[in-house]
Amino acid sequence: MVMGALAQGAADIHGPYLRIVEQADSACAKADWPLAESLFLKAMRLEPANVSNVLLMSNLGMVRFYQGNDSMALSTLDDALRMAPNATVLISNRAKVLSAMGRQSDALADWERVLEIDSLNVDALYFHVLATIGAGDSVASVAELQRLELLAPDDVRTNFAKATFLTSRGLYAQAVSPLRKVVEASPRAEHYASLAIAHMMSGSLLEAADDIAQGLEIDPAYGELYLYRALLNRLRYRPEDARADARRAVSLGIPMRRAEPLM
Repeated sequence: MVMGALAQGAADIHGPYLRIVEQADSACAKADWPLAESLFLKAMRLEPANVSNVLLMSNLGMVRFYQGNDSMALSTLDDALRMAPNATVLISNRAKVLSAMGRQSDALADWERVLEIDSLNVDALYFHVLATIGAGDSVASVAELQRLELLAPDDVRTNFAKATFLTSRGLYAQAVSPLRKVVEASPRAEHYASLAIAHMMSGSLLEAADDIAQGLEIDPAYGELYLYRALLNRLRYRPEDARADARRAVSLGIPMRRAEPLM
């Protein structure tokens, strides 16, 4: 994940350690989280005094998070932060875990801490903007968006944050332009889903259908797109198609409470 370049200089001294870390990185690249977890632990047990272990603990925390072990991930990151309290990568990772756990105020505090240490950290500023939007603080959101636009005007994160702010205020038509820039720079299924909703909510049903189709070409198993297509079919007075898509969305992990109104 992040260890290869940092550990390269120690290759001669820490050969076995480095090889295990490289294997762990390879497992992460393949999203083989259980294997990555076991390898990170193996490396740390091999050389418990290695200064690079704090970064391994950061990676280990996120690997546990990706497996759904939020509490264990948070505990791992807390332990790592006791060793390196000002490491922005650790604080950032903990903020992501806290946000996923619904602890938005704690996540917001972590993002603020990162920005105190590194005011030019685009990733931290991006997530801080999203946190202020989630907290409903429109004044802070506008101020942070302006900072983000100055720091990274063409960055995909800036455009996504801008679109998120606009949609949070019901300005779906205005959100279309930044979302188009997002999908052009990063054509992912979830980004096409965001663009589809913006088009749908602004009455552009043909464009929404095209967004959904393109998103499903990228990831045919992305349940959110089937949910949105179910909504689109309902708007087009195709109840049977809407029900079929809603059932498909549920089979792909969308909660029943979200899909049931479309069934």
